[in-house]
This record gives sequence, structure tokens and C-alpha cells, in this order.
Amino acid sequence: SKTLSGGHEARNRTDRLRLARHFFKNNLKGIDFCRRTHYYNYIFTIFTRKTKRMIESLTIEKKKSARQQIGEYLRDAILTGELKAGTKLPSTQAMAEQWGTQVANVHAALKPLVNEGLLRREPKIGTIVNDRKRELTAVGVFVCEDLRKTESIFLRLLVDSIENKLQEAGIECVMLYENKEKSGFKQASELASKRLIQGVILPQTDLYYYQKFKKLPVPFSCLSYANFTNRVNFDDKSLLDNALLGLKKQGCKKIGMLTALREYKKPKESGERKCNQFYSYLKRRAREMDLELRDKWIRKPGNKSIKTGEYCRFAYDAFKDLWQQEEKPDGLFVYADTLTTGTLLSLLQMNVRVPEDLKLVFHRNKDNNILCPVPCYYVENDIDEIACGLIKIVKDQFDGKEIIPINIDYSLRYHSGD
Repeated sequence: SKTLSGGHEARNRTDRLRLARHFFKNNLKGIDFCRRTHYYNYIFTIFTRKTKRMIESLTIEKKKSARQQIGEYLRDAILTGELKAGTKLPSTQAMAEQWGTQVANVHAALKPLVNEGLLRREPKIGTIVNDRKRELTAVGVFVCEDLRKTESIFLRLLVDSIENKLQEAGIECVMLYENKEKSGFKQASELASKRLIQGVILPQTDLYYYQKFKKLPVPFSCLSYANFTNRVNFDDKSLLDNALLGLKKQGCKKIGMLTALREYKKPKESGERKCNQFYSYLKRRAREMDLELRDKWIRKPGNKSIKTGEYCRFAYDAFKDLWQQEEKPDGLFVYADTLTTGTLLSLLQMNVRVPEDLKLVFHRNKDNNILCPVPCYYVENDIDEIACGLIKIVKDQFDGKEIIPINIDYSLRYHSGD
């Protein structure tokens, strides 16, 4: 109906008559109005019946996910041309009744297709098969932290890597900076609604922004500790296994840890629960490797997370407090690399000899050139791998592929201190 009516939708008989007059006036000259209107109604009915027959041909299997079956069926129908550009789908209520499923399942099935650009939703009209050429040409990168701060070195490196990887793929990188007025998200929303960007990457996020971007009509990916499907995350088990192995290789028997990661008494969100699982796995693996790990040798934030700009001070004071105890560990793991400088300054102040008095393992982002004048082991992760993972998740959603969370592994490397 859209093609015949010049971009408009006929919602009832009156509209159809009006649009018929508009469309056929110049295209079927010499034919009286009644015949032109009759012809239009005939074509409109054919389109409507064809869509209805196509919808009715799907049978939902109870053993499989209803929303997945609906999504795959409609996607195939659009890509094969069975559902033409401009076709208006029946209401979600009508489709749910036809397929014998819940309206929520139909909504959930349509949303990825809207994100992929196959469908569009028009207020007071309905869901329309899109006629735009589907091509991933521009992706937004949403940043809600000041990249000029010292602690933002990881974020700066990650954003640079994302931009480079997008350019290599021939995709424009559109930077979106958030501020107090929330203009960054407003800009993202406007660009997404106009399809000037076809996806968004969140190098950092929380539940607030995750819920906001979830409502946009484009796919997005995020780097997050929470249990989101479209996220890249760090493999804690790989991190801790390599860190404990580094301490074991240096002959450590008693170990401690200095970390910016909180432990929650009453975890509410999946990210908080994962933080607690981090500590549980650390203690279990230490026991299995015959490494003594006492609670008093673990230095971590209290009831509040470390504020931006205070990581160096936290590490300095935490190590000083740890080393003033009567019984001390002979090995220490420092995580993350934002704590490295403060730890090294405190070591120097306390006249601690490395590795004679204390063996060290530091976390390090591979491209972060930290000045470390003492021998140690690095547990490293690759920033380029994170960037590629974030881009891949956006591409997979855009192409309608199954979304699988990506975990980033770590590697162990010796650093001589030279």
C-alpha cells in the first residue's frame, strides 16, 4: 500500500479512496474515478491478503523459543522478498492471536528486526517493512567519562582502538560525549532514529545507561561486569589463574592482594554478585595451589567504590597499611593497573626490596606503558581484542546473528624491571 500511495498508509476505506484519487489521478488518465478507485481497492486487498496468508503459514513449535521462531521467520520473509518494502504488518495483538503466543513474544521478536533496519515503527500506523538499503556505515561510541583524567588511560586507549578498528572496516566512528545535560545520549537517540548511525558501542556502562540504550532502534554493545547478553567482559578465572601462577613461579608461600574491586555484603545486581564470585574463586584457587591467603592480606575498598582521582592514594595507603603488619605476605597481586603507580611509590617509601622482601604480580593493559623499575610478572589483557569484540557484537546484531557474550582472556609475562 505504501508503494501505491506514494509513501502513505491507508488505515481505512476513506483513506484508501483519498489515496486512490491522489495516486491514480496522473497514472491512469482516461479511466473514470470509480474504476480507478475500484482498481486501487483491488490491489490493496491483494497486498493485505498476501501478507495475511504469509503470517498464517507460520506454525509455532512448543519445544522452541516462540520469539526466536517468529524473528527468524519474518527475517527470512523480508530478506527473500516475500514481504516487500512498504508492507504493513498486522498488529502485534493480531499476530499473537494468529500464532497462539503472547504479545510480549511478538514484541521481543520484532525489536531485533527494527535494530537491524529491516522494520521500522511509525506512530499511529504500525510496523512497516523498511525499504532502506541495509548497510553498516556509521557506529557511535558513547563516552560518559572525562578522558583527560589520569585514571582514564584505559578508556582512552580503548576508544582509540575502537576508532582505528572501525576505520579499518570502512565504518565511520561517531564520538558521542555525555555531559550534565545528557546531550550525548540525546545526540545518540536522534542519530539512531534517523539511521545516521546503525549501532552504538559503550566502552563503559552501568544499568542506567544500559536501560536507556536498550530502547534505541539500533544494536549496541558494551564493556560491562554485569550479566548482559551483548557485552564484552573480562575472564576473572583466567586473570586469577595467571596471577596465582606468577606468584607460584616466584616461590611464594604467603600471598596478598591489593585491588580496587569491592566485595558486597548484600549484592543486588549481577555485576555485584560477580564481584563476590571473584573473591570466592580467588580463595579457592589459592587453597588448591597451596598458597596461604589471609583476609587481612587483602586490601580492597570498603562500603564505597574508589572515587575518580583517588586510585593512586588508595594504593599508596593500602600497601603502607599492609606492610606495617607483623606478619606479612611474601607475594602480592595488584589489580587493576590504575593502582600500580601508588603501590610502587609506597614500596619505595617503605624501603621494600623487590624481589628479596616481596614478589610482585601486576595487572596491565597491554598497550599501557607503565614505568615499573622492579622485576615482576604482568598479567596482561589486549585492548585491541576488547575493541574487536565490541565491534563484532554490534555487527552480529545488525546481521541478525545469535549474540554470544565475549570473555577476554589474560596472558602471563615476565618483566625484568629494566
